[in-house]
Amino acid sequence: YLWNEDAPADWFVKFPLKQCADLFGLPYTGVIDRPDLQAILIDECKKLNPDFIQNGNPVVSYVNKEGKGNGVTVELADGSEYEADVLVGCDGIWSAVRATMYNEEIKETSKDRMKRQGCTYSGYTVFAGETIIKTPDYYETGYKVYIGPQRYFVTSDVGDGRIQWYAFFALPPGSKKAPSGWGGSVRTEQSDPGENLVDYVKSLHEGWSEEVMTILDSTPPESVEQRDLYDRFPEFIRGWTDK
Repeated sequence: YLWNEDAPADWFVKFPLKQCADLFGLPYTGVIDRPDLQAILIDECKKLNPDFIQNGNPVVSYVNKEGKGNGVTVELADGSEYEADVLVGCDGIWSAVRATMYNEEIKETSKDRMKRQGCTYSGYTVFAGETIIKTPDYYETGYKVYIGPQRYFVTSDVGDGRIQWYAFFALPPGSKKAPSGWGGSVRTEQSDPGENLVDYVKSLHEGWSEEVMTILDSTPPESVEQRDLYDRFPEFIRGWTDK
């Protein structure tokens, strides 16, 4: 604002991504909704082999065959088994492949919920939702962060008029209000089915920008989800392969 009188005084900083890319000769970046990206990748893979990818039957464990280079036996959720030369674990922070490799129990949680499967609670829980709304700066601003004490609110344009939002709060782990169905997991039940989750999130942003309230008011309460955020430190001692 000090050098641009047209910039709103309540913005701490702006990142003009196009101008920055032009200045340093870098390619433009953009945001794409993860399911849209997954659909594109799956379609391309199916062009190579219609049966290349199978969804809905995750890996639950594996067994290395005796002898180096003899492959691995993979067990899936439905009890079926497959033989393979190599198994690559790309199944997220609660990885069943990692749990098998390091002899962990999947989602094993300490009594105070501060530890889960080798991960530490970050101190924040996040609510998330998606809405279709045209904001005044829809075509100029793709990503916004509103910051306050022990909480912050993020909006992101994900295409086709859709805006995803995330509300982060410094609450104890297990402060469960909303269902969770992220990452392809089964959607859980809401703790209080009669509670309006949008109203609850709004109550934690009392006095905040009307832009935040407009986004929340346009969101169907039944679409709001929540999860506690855990961090996994990089592995420096344990190996990344199961020899």
